[in-house]
Formats: sequence, structure tokens, C-alpha cells
Amino acid sequence: MRKLKQRIETLLSKALSELKTKGALGKIKEGQIAEAAVCEPPSDPERGDLASACALQLGKNRETNPKQLAALLAERLQESAGGIVKEARAEGPGFLNICFEKQVYLDLLKKIHTLGPDCGRAESKTGRKVQVEFVSANPTGPLSVAHGRQAAVGDCLARILDYSGHDVTREYFLNDTGNQIDLLGRSIHARLLEAAGRESEFPEEGYRGDYVRDIAAGLGTDERNRLLELDAGKAAGELSRTGMKQILSGIKKDLRTFRVKFDEWTSQARLEKKGAVDDTLKNLKKAGYTYEKDGALWIKGTELGDFQDRVLVKADGSYTYRTPDIAYHAGKFARGFDWIIDLWGPDHHGHIPSLTSGVKALGLDTKGLDLRIVQQCTLWKGKEKAKMSTRAGSFVTLREVMDEVGVDAARFFFLMRKMDSQLDFDLELAKQKSLENPVYYVQYAHARIAGISTHALKDPRFKKGDFTDSLYCGKAAGLDALTEEDLKLVPIMARLPLEVDGAARNLDPQRITKYAHDLSAVFQRFYTLGKKDPAYRVVTDDTDLSRARLYLIGAFGYVLRASLSLLGISAPSRM
Repeated sequence: MRKLKQRIETLLSKALSELKTKGALGKIKEGQIAEAAVCEPPSDPERGDLASACALQLGKNRETNPKQLAALLAERLQESAGGIVKEARAEGPGFLNICFEKQVYLDLLKKIHTLGPDCGRAESKTGRKVQVEFVSANPTGPLSVAHGRQAAVGDCLARILDYSGHDVTREYFLNDTGNQIDLLGRSIHARLLEAAGRESEFPEEGYRGDYVRDIAAGLGTDERNRLLELDAGKAAGELSRTGMKQILSGIKKDLRTFRVKFDEWTSQARLEKKGAVDDTLKNLKKAGYTYEKDGALWIKGTELGDFQDRVLVKADGSYTYRTPDIAYHAGKFARGFDWIIDLWGPDHHGHIPSLTSGVKALGLDTKGLDLRIVQQCTLWKGKEKAKMSTRAGSFVTLREVMDEVGVDAARFFFLMRKMDSQLDFDLELAKQKSLENPVYYVQYAHARIAGISTHALKDPRFKKGDFTDSLYCGKAAGLDALTEEDLKLVPIMARLPLEVDGAARNLDPQRITKYAHDLSAVFQRFYTLGKKDPAYRVVTDDTDLSRARLYLIGAFGYVLRASLSLLGISAPSRM
């Protein structure tokens, strides 16, 4: 479908250039034509396979009439794309809708079967070198629901970018040094003293979750006695490392369960130790973007697009959190990434101009820096806010949500809204085994396809070798027997690569969630039609038609599996 789309866009661009030469487009520049000659799948599949708003875009506020331009383009396209375009028509205020010939659909079915699980994947790695940094939770406590949403969004986005031809690295940045790590050690030490019946004062901003008590209680007797005799500062220092190691192990375990993997784990402590942060400070000073005031070192943020200057090094000589971050991002550019994507929680919104100005001060191209906010998630149980018990203190953990609704439902629900929108997560709905539950609805469509294949296997007309992993993969014979109703399944299948490319281009994984649901809805309608009318069933008395329909739904199964795989969700054969 990618090549078909490109071909249609090329023909559109050519037609527009010819019309411009004849003076039919007024004072429109050639560059504007290239930008406008774009096709996308229409929001309503009934309108066609591809649609373009180029006539509206080029005709608006100009002498050219959008409706007339769309009609001219439809006529030109019908003439120039013979054998491919069945119908091109102008609709509404100036939209151009395009429908393909039946043979195009049949060729697409064969292509899907040839590619199998990789249907929709870009044919080569011709995209950019991308780094996606996400989650990056401080190793001072278990992953929260907010981190869970970031994990789902980041992992899905990385899968989409990889699928669309980019070279992707997934990375987690460990803030494993500084005040928060010190505070963790002091919190564990206070619980250790408390458990031993000794006087202790819990840090005012310490970590109060039961997991801190668990770390203290889990120490061996000899280790506990040794630490109790140490100076408070030294004991807390040791406990910060012990606690961080245990917490990080739990974070990694939760992420594995959640089907999230990282290619790199970058340590802030290691960056500082090898001098990367000090080198960055030297480079900022050399560039002339720093100054000293009140004993601290500041960056001239206001000269770089920030709304205020920021402290880099405090009066006591310690770094602020932004300084190692600037060094870390300078390292990303040095490693050759030309598209650097960071996914942060809403509490980091103010850090965007700060980091951007720091990167700019180092002379790096901020066009390659894409900083996105993943908004909060509110848990509900029906119409009431969820009050789940938690051992994490004041927040619900990702582990609790996975245990409550399962990994598939958790991932799907976290991905149901655009990342910059607040998400309401209904735990009760996510647990329902009914078609009201969107993830169940999508998975059930796949299970039905597998069920039809299992039923066909009992029929002596079909060989066991014609089925692989619950899908028909026999020869593409008798496809001309497919009816107009059957072929309604193909256009939405063909959209997969375009949806992937659009989701990658706009960093919008929610687009794949919606596509998977739309895909399932088309199949559910097809399945329901067959239940009502035997003439529309997949396996009928007509052997040729049965083979063709098994081939059709086999292709559909591959596309649905690919969509679920992009979401990191399983494709069950039975439910």
C-alpha cells in the first residue's frame, strides 16, 4: 500500500503541475504542490481507499475553486491510473476520494500472505537513527501507574518506529546519584532504627512506602547489627546503594512482565564519574552562556529561548538535576542519533525549555530533539475513583494494575488516548470478558478467525499443511470467487502500513489502538453477516469460494496480529 500511495501522490503532483502550467492554479508555487499532493486513508472507509484534501488546500482563499479543482483532478487521475483506480470522485467542498480496482485488492491479499507476520513493515531500514528514552523512573520506589502509562506509550512508539523503517534504540536513564538517592538511604536507616527499638527521626521528605520497611527488614542479622553500629551518615550511604539495587531489580522485573525491554541503561553516576558532566560545563562556559551569581553557576537561558536563567551548579558545589541531563543529551547527539525522543511525566513540563536551551548552548541541532509529555492516568472502578490498597505509599503501582486486569488489558487501556491527553482507566471494564471491553473485542476478532480455521481443519476438503499457526496459508486459488461483500475486508487491511507510518510521523501510538479496534469492527460485521446468512459463511459447500474466503481471513489474521504485536498485546486463538 505504501507504493500505491506513492504512485497516486506522484500522479496527483503531476496533474497539479500541468494545471499550474496552464494557469489553472493561479499563483501557486511548485513547492506548495509537492506539500499538498498527499493522500491518506479516509476516516470513513465507505468513502474510498485513499483521500486527498489537496484541492481544498490549494484552492482555499485563492481564485481557484476547490470543487472544480477536485473534479479536474478526479478526471485526470481516472485517465492516468488505468488498471489501478476504479473510481476517483470529487466530494463535498473539495475532497478527492479514490477507490481501487478489484485486482489491486487481490494483489494486496497475496502480498500480505507473502509477508505474513511482517505485513505492513517497511521493506528496509531507510529511516532515521532514533533514540527513545522513556520511563526513567528514579530507583527510589516501585513503578507507579503514571510510569506504567509511560512504559506502554514508549514501548509501543519504539515498536512503531522500528516497523516503519527507523533504527531504534530504547533507553532508560538512571538517576542513581544525588539528593533523592541519599534520601532513600536515610529513609531505610530510619526504618532500621525503628525496627530495632532505637530512637529515630524519619526524614521530612523521606520515602514512606512499606517497601522501605521491607528493605530494612530483609537485611540479614549480621548485616543489620553491623549497620546499627555505624555512623548514621555512613550507614545511610550503604543503605542507599542496597535499597537502590533492590528497587531497580523490582523495576526491571515489572518491565519484563509488562513486555517492555530496553537496549541501554545509562547511569548518571557513571556519567559523572567519567567526567562527562564536568566536560559539558566547560563547553557551556567556553560558549559564553554561563555566569556566576550568589556563589552559583547559571546558564543564560533567556538568551537561548528559555523564559528564565537557570542554576547549573549550586553554591555548595552540587549539580542541579538539569546539568547531568544536558550532559546526557549531549552524549546522545555524540552517539549519532538524529532523532532524540524523550517521554516525560507532566511534572517535567518546565524542564523542556531548560533542557532545550542547554542543548542549544552546546551548538547542537534542537530540531532533532523531540520532548513529549505523557499525561496522568486516573484509575476508576465504574463511576468511582479506584481506592486500591498499595504498599507504595501514596500511589498505586504498575504491578497492582497488572495483577488486577492483566498485561494485555493494562497496555491497551494505557494506549487508548493520545499521550498528551488525560487518561481515565476503568479497571472494571478492563476485566470484563465481553465485547464492551475494547481489548477483549479486538482479541476476540482474532480468536474467531482462528476458530474458523480450526473448524475448516475438520473438513476433509482442506489439508492440514494449508494451515499455519491457526491461519490458512494455502495457495491463492479462486480469489475471483470473492464477492463484493468479501472484498470490503481488504481496504482496511491495506491501511496498516499507512497507519504505522502516520503513527511514527506524528508520534501517536494511540492511532494503532484505534486502527486495531476499527479492523476488528470490520471483521465482527463480516462474521455476524455469516452467522445470519449461510451464503456469507467462510466454509460453505462451494469449495473454491471456501478456499478463497479462508485465504481472505488468513490475510486479515496476519494484519490483526501485526497490529496487536505493535501494541505489545497477545493474539489468542481461543477465548
